[in-house]
Amino acid sequence: MDSHAQKSRPYLIVGVTVLAASLAACGGGSSGGGGSPNPPPPPPPPPSNNAPQLSGPSDFTFDENQTVAFDIQASDADGQTVTFTLESTGDGALFSIDSSSGQVTDITPAGYFDFENPQDLDGDNNYELNVVLSDGVATTDVLINVNINDVEGPLTCSSGDTVSVDENFTGRVYEFAARKPDTEPGQIMFEGMLSVTRQGAGVVSDDMLFSLSLNPVSRVLSLFHILNAESEGDLANAYTISTTVRIDQETANCSVNLQIEDAVNEVTSGIKFSGSYPNAIVIRSGSIGDLDGDGLNELWLGSRKEISESPWEHQGHVVFGQAISD
Repeated sequence: MDSHAQKSRPYLIVGVTVLAASLAACGGGSSGGGGSPNPPPPPPPPPSNNAPQLSGPSDFTFDENQTVAFDIQASDADGQTVTFTLESTGDGALFSIDSSSGQVTDITPAGYFDFENPQDLDGDNNYELNVVLSDGVATTDVLINVNINDVEGPLTCSSGDTVSVDENFTGRVYEFAARKPDTEPGQIMFEGMLSVTRQGAGVVSDDMLFSLSLNPVSRVLSLFHILNAESEGDLANAYTISTTVRIDQETANCSVNLQIEDAVNEVTSGIKFSGSYPNAIVIRSGSIGDLDGDGLNELWLGSRKEISESPWEHQGHVVFGQAISD
């Protein structure tokens, strides 16, 4: 080779090298390929669940001596159904909740809260309830406060109850219940006077009038003399016994209906001695012992006529025979 050819060879090699590099950059010149495909993109993450949230008030206030009932409102951003659970410890033991509606009601024995006698753990008339909201996946704890207000309420007394006693009964018949918020029981005074009426066409008997007593301290109504059903007339006509209770200048009426029942055991045989007994105004009826030794106590039955009545013919009877009541 001549010197000119030797000088041009390096340029030829360089050109081949550049061409090979270009082919490599384009993936090669062969039709078969040889590279791997790109992997598919990852799937999107699942949507996150949102816990339910309280959407209404958390503080509720009620007056004392009133029924407590309210609704807890909650919502869920994912549209899931929210259920409600009340922790039954602490103050929560005094309430119940509807798991579907969220309605809360008190379950106190009285059916209401008394400000003067708080039942919450702190004794401050603020009842704290722990409620759990759930959408079936996530939960949220919320604190609900129930506040009880102090109220100056009216004086009230039991009225309209009906009690039944057998004839020949003596003793405690009924206890009136008087109440006024913010007062002690000893401040309420019973006047002690009794008014006796009878329902329907019934007539109030003297026996009933002179057999009733009311203890103004214990508020207990008692029968202290025996009544006879046969002398009371139509027993379907109950007696209504009324009195008045007072505190300062405020009064309230009290009443109870008293039904006399005809007893099975009555005097059906025996000997009766009658005569004039002025002291019958004091001793109207009572046991005088077993006079005839038959194992049964005899009874003194005195008349109910007052000393002011004329003529003064107080009659009493000693009855031998079967006892009036067991």
